[in-house]
Parts: sequence; structure tokens; C-alpha cells
Amino acid sequence: LLLTGCIHGIRASVTNYLETFTKYNWLWKLDKDTEYKEFLSKEPSLEDYEAELFNFASCQKEIENLSSIHIIGVLTLNTKHIKFQLSKECVSWKVQYSKKLHKRAKQELERITEYTRMTMGKLSRKVEDLDSLRSVMNLLIE
Repeated sequence: LLLTGCIHGIRASVTNYLETFTKYNWLWKLDKDTEYKEFLSKEPSLEDYEAELFNFASCQKEIENLSSIHIIGVLTLNTKHIKFQLSKECVSWKVQYSKKLHKRAKQELERITEYTRMTMGKLSRKVEDLDSLRSVMNLLIE
């Protein structure tokens, strides 16, 4: 009877300790694509991306700073594998947002490069009359 009570006490302590990891459950419960679409719906700026990536990095650092060994009574809990998987999920979220940001930046750079190329082509035309001068001036106004 005393042993059973001791085991229930330890079980409760282990359960309480493992509940400290539930604050990270969004890492595996939330769908990355859905969350990213929701993030995009807010029309994020570069600073918003930076803040989101910083949050993922902070979460990863917080997980890595958790103790890998936790002693409860006569039990020693080794949470190294839990920490590794949680950290891996943080990296996965960071990669998701980083890849999408890179893709968006590449598209924007290609758009700007094409605009610059087209504009330079139009500006390099020789100005011979008022109509050509007007078109160059209108181009500069853009």
C-alpha cells in the first residue's frame, strides 16, 4: 500500500513535469502551411518576417536551455530526445518561413530587375522631337 502511494505520487510528479512541455505543443499541432497563409493574409512586412523568425529562434533557444536530466525521487528523466525533436520542429518552422520569404524576395527582385531593364531601354532612346521628350518625361514621372 505504501509502495502504491509512492508510485502514484511519482506518477503525478512526472505528469506535472511533462506538462511543462505542453507550451510547445503548437510546434506539432498547428499546420505550418495554414499558419503561413494566415500570416500572409496580414500582408507582412520584412520586419514582420524578422519578428516571426526571431520568435522561432527564441523558442528553439529556450528549448535547448532546458535541462536534459530531471530527477524526481528515485527516477531520473532523460528529456534529451524530447528536446531534440522540439528543437527540430522549431527549425522546421524557421525553414518554412525562410524559404517562403526567400521565394517572395526573389520574385520581387526579378520584378524590379525587369522594371529597371525596361525603363533603361526606354530611357536610352534618342530624344529627337517633342513627342519623344514627352514620353521620356512621363517615364521619369513614374
